[in-house]
Amino acid sequence: MPPLPPDRPRTPRKPPEELLPFKPWMLALAVFVACALGVAIMEDLRSPSDMWAQNGALHRR
Repeated sequence: MPPLPPDRPRTPRKPPEELLPFKPWMLALAVFVACALGVAIMEDLRSPSDMWAQNGALHRR
């Protein structure tokens, strides 16, 4: 990639606050997705020995 010519004017950078403004729904969505991923991972890693409570409830019916 060739270097830019020195006489070319630079475009001013925007402050970080203007790039991605804070919105509360973004934080709520991020927390929800993080919790959903955590639950999915923990369910996937659960071993059969951890399911004793669920198995006992099924046999009592």
